[in-house]
Amino acid sequence: PIGKVIVINTEEPYWDESLASCYPGQELHHIKKEAFDHGGTRHMAVGFSDAELFLCMTDDAVPADPYLVERLVEGFAKRGPKGERPAMVYARQLAGKDCPLSERYARRFNYPGEGCVKTAADIPRLGIKTYFGSNVCCAYDRQIYEAQGGFIRHTIFNEDMIYAGNAVQA
Repeated sequence: PIGKVIVINTEEPYWDESLASCYPGQELHHIKKEAFDHGGTRHMAVGFSDAELFLCMTDDAVPADPYLVERLVEGFAKRGPKGERPAMVYARQLAGKDCPLSERYARRFNYPGEGCVKTAADIPRLGIKTYFGSNVCCAYDRQIYEAQGGFIRHTIFNEDMIYAGNAVQA
């Protein structure tokens, strides 16, 4: 079960109060647009939680079914070839039927149908794709997150990939 929903909203005037009823007991924090930073804002949000596993999602992520959290949690039971524990487990992004062919191809390439555990052993085969993650919908193991120092604090994008790269290297 989900313990808490933490919402970080950029600019209070843009908050839709009707969203409060979607998640009873949600914790809402407003920040100024100038204060938003992909890594720093996510790190701040994580600080409002003490969950063993936590999930970060963007506001436009739409689960394909009601089993999203369950499936992500299952991913943490998987292991790499040397017993490596996943630091993060991300969901697939599926292109809509009305998306251009190029976008459908990119989604299939970046989010194949079969999951896997990527480790340093995959670098010769996958190169930089070894560090690919998704900030749209990704769960993290808090113990590993804290050991890695969390998200980079100042970045306008790729906080997920920077985090994944550091975790794989560790």
